[in-house]
Amino acid sequence: MTDPALFNPVPYTDDTRMSLLSDQYRLFVEMTDKTSERRSHANNFYFTLNTGLIAGLATIVGARPAGVSALFPGIVLVVSILLCYVWYRTITSYQQLNRARFKIILEIEMQLPVRLYGREWEVLGEGHDRNLYWPITRLEQLAPMIFGIFYLLVGVALLANWL
Repeated sequence: MTDPALFNPVPYTDDTRMSLLSDQYRLFVEMTDKTSERRSHANNFYFTLNTGLIAGLATIVGARPAGVSALFPGIVLVVSILLCYVWYRTITSYQQLNRARFKIILEIEMQLPVRLYGREWEVLGEGHDRNLYWPITRLEQLAPMIFGIFYLLVGVALLANWL
């Protein structure tokens, strides 16, 4: 069902209305794709940052350079865990944004001759059947959780070794 708040009650001829609606739909789909690109770039950024932190932490712990406090690796681990939380929340925020955008796309499609995204979503079981579709957000959220657990385990190991 189309949300009446989405459409303005402006009198257009059918041809003009359809042309404007098609243009706006195309633009909104492009903006949604760009949001997905930004999401991918954000994930690449966080992944790269985390692998760099692991490499740096391994170097510091392995070399034990003089003048570096024994607390330094612990501080790096706490910051890394906080970074994983921010990464997880970033993924969740993009999920919420995309959910809203696709709801609007589906509403606009109700006014168009063909419902491509709507039909695709139906074919995929609307996200309810894991044999047809596994939400990418669930997979993306695993990465910061795995890194975070890794940092916790390293912290426990360092603490046990330190005591």
